[in-house]
Amino acid sequence: MDQVDREERWREVCREFRQSGMSRNAFSEKRGIARSTLGYWLKRLSETTPTSRTSGFIALGTMELSKPTVLRIHLGDEVVAELDLPADETVIRDVLRAAAAL
Repeated sequence: MDQVDREERWREVCREFRQSGMSRNAFSEKRGIARSTLGYWLKRLSETTPTSRTSGFIALGTMELSKPTVLRIHLGDEVVAELDLPADETVIRDVLRAAAAL
């Protein structure tokens, strides 16, 4: 089995794991694979999947703003950023990416 086939096989296994709702231990035991191997492939494939970095964004739709509104982004106890709304979607996305990189 070449590397492309092996990666495709593990992509399918990882998809099945995510859909199963099972813990890594239970899924690995059921499939007869090492938990560490499953973890390795989950990490490796999440790093190579282009949509994995943007899948955390949730479309919120539009809001009617009658008074000044501020979007505050917190990491732990620190305020990371405050944006006056309305703000351009690209600006919000750039700020969220920068905050996630901290």
